[in-house]
Amino acid sequence: MRGPCRWHGPLTRAGRFPLSESALTAYVDALPEKESWTFEERRAGLFTITGARRWQGVVQLTTGDGGLLVSCGLARAPADRLADVEASEIEHLTGDWYATCLDLD
Repeated sequence: MRGPCRWHGPLTRAGRFPLSESALTAYVDALPEKESWTFEERRAGLFTITGARRWQGVVQLTTGDGGLLVSCGLARAPADRLADVEASEIEHLTGDWYATCLDLD
């Protein structure tokens, strides 16, 4: 069941994401198209990206946020492709951007 992303909360919505959106957009636009994850730590705005993948118009990023059994990050996807985002929690930020969390247990 998908619900609001408890790990990102107001700091992401009101702080880090709006300040980082242009850097994140540039980062994801430069990613190669491939289904497999790439794990290379990079900075994009105020986020540290720890994993990334871009496939068929959907981009998913892990940011290291979350807890021991939760992997959180961001996704950029058209609304009709949201079902393709791997997440147990998803919260709309703006436009095609979403905060995501995936329970690992």
